[in-house]
Amino acid sequence: MRVGVRRLPSLLPRPQRVYHHGKHLTCFARRTPSSDLNLRATSSLETFQRRQFSSPPNGHDVPPEGFQEVLDTLARVRARKELFEEYKSQCVFAPSSMSWLANWLMFYHLNRPQSTQLDLIEFIQGAKYAMETTMTAMYSRQFADYVARDAEAPGPLQPDCETAEMVERSLETVSYEAFKSFVLQSASAGIRAEMKKIEVHSAHLLSVQYERVAKRSTTNSSGAKVLGVPVDERLKLAVLFDITEHVSMTMPDSPDAEEIARQNKAIWQFESKVTKPEDIDWIIEPLHLTA
Repeated sequence: MRVGVRRLPSLLPRPQRVYHHGKHLTCFARRTPSSDLNLRATSSLETFQRRQFSSPPNGHDVPPEGFQEVLDTLARVRARKELFEEYKSQCVFAPSSMSWLANWLMFYHLNRPQSTQLDLIEFIQGAKYAMETTMTAMYSRQFADYVARDAEAPGPLQPDCETAEMVERSLETVSYEAFKSFVLQSASAGIRAEMKKIEVHSAHLLSVQYERVAKRSTTNSSGAKVLGVPVDERLKLAVLFDITEHVSMTMPDSPDAEEIARQNKAIWQFESKVTKPEDIDWIIEPLHLTA
């Protein structure tokens, strides 16, 4: 993933980069006709039950396109209208000035995958846990201490504690090195922040993006378009969190830590391949804090 640049206006001192997390979040799925549970462990995140809906395979990897795809998706939306009403009653969707249309469009895109259907209620619960766990690890004393040891070592120091291992696995290489540099610079300036607790007041689905990625080139050597190229289906779900960060801050002009709490709105994006139920493996990417 490309590392973007965005100012993060938050309580915590942060580098001017968006940190793209590679932390995998197990999802929930229901598979028909059986309802067996498949448990997968992740490093420091709680293992969640996977429950997936899968429709009968169509025998190939090329889903319908154009008008036929629209008709097929609308048929699934109509068949699942009771689920749409349940999501609205559970306040899964983010409030907006055009709530009904925005909610319907998100539900439409959620139903575009040919063989997989998400359980949004359980997805949101897993997203809250993933955000809290990852943020706490990034802004922890254990990780800051590891960064200090790494800076003093004669050569690169492999993560030597569970928290450092988790952060390394959670961030792409470029983002991981940039975040380590930021933590080291903050410590050199006498600033230290430790996340004590994150309160999640609400979490709502903000947007849904569906895309198809060709598994091989869609043009031949002469530049002509090749039809019937198999594709991978992907979903990107943005979740809006209303949170309160409880942070212990130590500033250079004060030897004592100060406990600070500030409410923020954070947007995190969750992305996964959804071609088949067994493909689902969420990558989390905090986009920015909005307040």
